[in-house]
Amino acid sequence: MGMRLERRNWKKLWLPAIFCFLLLLSEIYLFSGNNFFFRHKHNDPTQLAMLVSAQNQVLHKNEGTLVWRNPEEGSALFREDAIATMADSQAVIAFADKSELIVEPNSLVVLEDPKNNFLAANVVPLVSSQKMSDQLKTVLDAVSAKLTTDALIQLNTAVSGNNGIDPDKAARKWINDNGFDKPIANK
Repeated sequence: MGMRLERRNWKKLWLPAIFCFLLLLSEIYLFSGNNFFFRHKHNDPTQLAMLVSAQNQVLHKNEGTLVWRNPEEGSALFREDAIATMADSQAVIAFADKSELIVEPNSLVVLEDPKNNFLAANVVPLVSSQKMSDQLKTVLDAVSAKLTTDALIQLNTAVSGNNGIDPDKAARKWINDNGFDKPIANK
C-alpha cells in the first residue's frame, strides 16, 4: 500500500519536477553571462543620458531584458532603460542638455523621450560623385571612425546651455584632440 502511494505521488509530481528543473537551467543560463541578456543591443541606439554616480545599491536594466545588474559610473542610458535604487542608495543621471536627475532611495526610473528631444545622431557624409577621390574617402573614413554618437553628445553638451562654448571652438578642440589638425596619411 505504501509503495502504491509513492508511485501515485510520483505521477502527480513528475511534471512540476521537470518544470522546476527547466527553470533552474534557464536561471543558470541567464546569470552565467554567456547569453544575449548581457550583450543586449538596443532597438533605438539613441543615448538619452549617462549614469554619473551610483551610491550603495543601484541597479540598471536594459530595455527589453529581464536582468538587473550593477551599473558602472559613466555608462550610457537609452530609451526604456531602468534605474532602481534600494534603501540608502542614490543615483545621479546626466542628460545631454546638462540637466541632472537625482534618483532618491527606493525609487525606480524608466527613461522615456515622448517628445523625441534626443534624436538619433547618425552622421552620414554626402559627397558628389564628381568630387569623390581616394584621398577624400580616406579623410571621411577617418573622421567617421572618430565621430561616434558619444563624441556628438559631448560636442552638443559642450555648446549647449548658458555656459556653452562657441561651436567653432568646440569643433576646433575636437579636431585637435582627434589628430585631424595634421594631414591624414593614406592607408
